[in-house]
Amino acid sequence: MTNDDFALTTPKAMAILGLEGSADLEAIKTAFQSLAASDHPDRPGGDPVRFNRVLLAYRYLQSALPRTNGLDQGLELLAISPQEACQGGKRRLAQPIGPDLDVMFPAGLRTGERFSLATEPVEIVIRPEGNLSVEGDDVWLTVEASHSLLQSGGRLEFSLFDQPYRIWLTKALAQARQIHLPGLGLPARADHGQGDGFVQLVTRPSEANGTRAQQRRRQFIADWIEL
Repeated sequence: MTNDDFALTTPKAMAILGLEGSADLEAIKTAFQSLAASDHPDRPGGDPVRFNRVLLAYRYLQSALPRTNGLDQGLELLAISPQEACQGGKRRLAQPIGPDLDVMFPAGLRTGERFSLATEPVEIVIRPEGNLSVEGDDVWLTVEASHSLLQSGGRLEFSLFDQPYRIWLTKALAQARQIHLPGLGLPARADHGQGDGFVQLVTRPSEANGTRAQQRRRQFIADWIEL
């Protein structure tokens, strides 16, 4: 997967889902379910690269269109990253009048939560960033894995918020392509409990059509048939 795949914009994400113009979250969800049903790697003719692109576009739009999901349209939005939502952070914001404003915000903020910015309230929205996104209290991480690992299991290494992890995957867990990491989501705050982490496994683009050996074998057969 290239960096361009992760550098989503709203128009680009809408195009991936086959949507034009404006669409509410219900229409986006319907489009995602339709494409996911045909593109899922476990379905005949499924494509793991295309499925992952559809999945990321859907998650992006879930966060990128917060005003269609109950946020107060009378408030300004403060967009933060998944890492800032988990760990808190500091941001310098330019003001139309007067000096820039240094803003400290605590860990555990959720999309839709109101936060005081100087004397004005703002509403938080957590934007996807890179291969990370937030859904509710949970953090989702997309990780590329080899074809052999996804088929047979093995050791998976990845980092979440600069913390390295090593997990041994059974064959069944690897083929499920989703790993549940209890307690690695957003921290508990106010009425929200501790969230969990989820790892979504996708095939490396270079191996999306099989291993190199399998690709060479298919090419050899194709060349032999043409003789």
